[in-house]
Amino acid sequence: MDCASADFIRMLFRYFLFIFNTSVDLSTSDGQPRMNASELKRLLKAKGCTFENHRGGSGHLTVLYKGRKTQLPMHGSGKDLGKGLVKAILKDLGLEGEI
Repeated sequence: MDCASADFIRMLFRYFLFIFNTSVDLSTSDGQPRMNASELKRLLKAKGCTFENHRGGSGHLTVLYKGRKTQLPMHGSGKDLGKGLVKAILKDLGLEGEI
């Protein structure tokens, strides 16, 4: 298994832990597993989403998927996205049941 496949499997594992509220060593101090923006971006890219940068360095990306769009905050690798934000992004794109 190459490094990219291992990273993708790790990201999917973290995502499923995140969605199903299970507690494993990957969880944060409040017990809720989280994912950062880069991990969510990789997951969305694998589903066929495209991304547009904003002018002026706003720290956000526009995510496009089948005529739908939403914003993805890119605030650094050390910051996890909230569970509600991830669900809202997936809902905006119509992916809440597919991922």
